[in-house]
Amino acid sequence: MLTVFIIFVIIIITDYINLQYYNNNSHFVNMSDIINNQFQVFTTLGINPKAMTVYRSCLELGQISVQNIARHAHLPRSSTYLLLEELKNKGLVSEIKIGKKIYINPVNPDKLKTLTKNCKQELDQIESLLPYFQAIYQDQTGKPNVRFFQGFEGIKTILEETLQAHEIFVLCSGYKNKIETKLDQYLEKYMQDLVDKKIKTKELIGGSIDSQKYLDDYNSTQNQIRIIPSSSNLDHIDKLIFANKVAIISYEHLNGVVIDNKAIAEYERYLFSLLWTYNNPSQN
Repeated sequence: MLTVFIIFVIIIITDYINLQYYNNNSHFVNMSDIINNQFQVFTTLGINPKAMTVYRSCLELGQISVQNIARHAHLPRSSTYLLLEELKNKGLVSEIKIGKKIYINPVNPDKLKTLTKNCKQELDQIESLLPYFQAIYQDQTGKPNVRFFQGFEGIKTILEETLQAHEIFVLCSGYKNKIETKLDQYLEKYMQDLVDKKIKTKELIGGSIDSQKYLDDYNSTQNQIRIIPSSSNLDHIDKLIFANKVAIISYEHLNGVVIDNKAIAEYERYLFSLLWTYNNPSQN
């Protein structure tokens, strides 16, 4: 009787595992094909295929130390650091320092779609793997979470995350230096995405050399903008409040941080509302 029960349990578990790897067309996906496709996708995206093992460990473990990632991926720690740096530059992971230790956080696997060169074949390949990646992704929703990002791809990752919100509050310091061309072009696309997705925004921007032009180009009922006094000595810093998150971006140094905490987001939203009311042009 016990043997029959064990066989029954094994059948149920096997069926469950098989169900997890059906694609959207209900065709069975062989596990070895999934693994091969993972390495192929990373190669296509210009990422060292060895980084796939590290990336998968990050998805499975959630926030974790580099030492534990190396152990889980069966790699030397020195190699793990190099591969994590590559993943970080692509915006696929972020890091946080707690005490003297560095911890790694995986970014939502949807980020992979933004790394394609608008090639349908690449996008289809990534889309076929996303259900697998999402299944092992350890979502940190509900837990206080701080993520750090670096470089152009890191800034893109933060801004693309804001595009999932229905409303965004932005506090911009203004700036003394022009943004680099590549980032400036992306920000133009980002502003168009806000309009296309019908995301409501309120922006308080510090006075700078082209703040009036920015106001003329983008101010609307959906995307409201007000200009506030600014110090000419400030670096270009944006604070974005959206959903239960607060993001702070330094465009001069190309780095940023995202704080995922409902209480902090609500408090920042409250402070922004006070500033917004205080800087109402109709009352001045």
